[in-house]
Amino acid sequence: MDAVDGPAATPLVSPVPDAGHLPVTDGARGAGTGARAAHRGLLDFVLPPKAARVLIVVLPSLAAAETVWAQLVGQRSASWAIIAVSLLITAAIIVMAWRPTWGAGAMALVGFAAVAAGQGGEYLTAVALSAGVVFYCCSAPFSMAYGVASVAWVAVIATVPPGLGVGGVVAAFLVGTLSAAAGRGLRTVVRRNLALTSQVDAHEAQLDAALAAERNRIADELHDVIAHEISITVMHARVLERTDDPETRSSSQRAIVASSTQALADTRRVLQLVHGRAGTGSIPDAVETSIRRELEALAQKLRDLGHEVRTEVTGDEPLAGIITATLIRAAREAVTNVVKHADPSARVDLFLSLTPHAVVLTVENDANRPPPERRGDPSFGLARLRERVDVLGGTFAAGPDGDRWRVRVELAAR
Repeated sequence: MDAVDGPAATPLVSPVPDAGHLPVTDGARGAGTGARAAHRGLLDFVLPPKAARVLIVVLPSLAAAETVWAQLVGQRSASWAIIAVSLLITAAIIVMAWRPTWGAGAMALVGFAAVAAGQGGEYLTAVALSAGVVFYCCSAPFSMAYGVASVAWVAVIATVPPGLGVGGVVAAFLVGTLSAAAGRGLRTVVRRNLALTSQVDAHEAQLDAALAAERNRIADELHDVIAHEISITVMHARVLERTDDPETRSSSQRAIVASSTQALADTRRVLQLVHGRAGTGSIPDAVETSIRRELEALAQKLRDLGHEVRTEVTGDEPLAGIITATLIRAAREAVTNVVKHADPSARVDLFLSLTPHAVVLTVENDANRPPPERRGDPSFGLARLRERVDVLGGTFAAGPDGDRWRVRVELAAR
């Protein structure tokens, strides 16, 4: 975090009680930390829009310049005290463009000079018109305090000579009320628009997160159901390149056709899942295949590639569908890695233990092939598999075990 020079030089952002989402500046910036904490909420304000600030500066400035010019050229008989009051009123209004609370406080104090100079009418006009700026920019407590002060000045100016007629009092009340209502109403509209904008941004963020999750889900499905079959196809294609034995070539060709057909069927199943359509009977689902049959099918595929395979299944406990699907995907991922990275003559062991409380799948193979040149991220499948197992509250391990490589998945039986 960057260092700061001190409290007085540090801009603060703090919420206004009734407009907490608007950009707010602490009006007690020049005070110490304790004073800021005490006045926060009362002296907080939001800045008016840039266009409004321009009008707040230009219109009073033109009026003050006209008064001074008339005095200088002798077109109007006005004392320098009246000119001074006019300049003070203008300065207070201009300050409201950047420090509304300061400007409003200064406007209340200018009332003493206006009464002394006998310029109550001009002063009340400025107070009534500036009420809209105060009620838009300042907090509700401060705005109400400004309104009470304005009413008090109306009463004072109406009773102190030269006084103020009934029409002037009514006009001041009417203009001030309309100005304050317009300011507070505009602030409410702005607050509502900002709230709606915030909701739209939040909805878009949720939509982006949902799309990212959907893309990840599709990627997982494609990897889980296609990577295994494609790996088998590639390995049998390499067998065709290395052998001229008719029986071996025929067996590899059949395996390529079977794996390619299965990959296409699984791709269609994933696409139907993405588009929200139910699958057909010709598209197999992992849950519909028992883990026993899947292990036998995987073992046969490994034998066709020249591996020595041993399978062992102990127990005969029923499994939940999601547990079966996860075990099948784990077995396919482990066997896919064997096909991709193990020596063609490596011995592979497929073990499954079923108990009333837990099921353990273990896939081991000899790790006697030098690490091949790998493309992309070889750990993607295992990483996603670990996430699936973690979600189900199981344990997952994959790594060397002596001179062998072992993948072990343990899940609750139900």
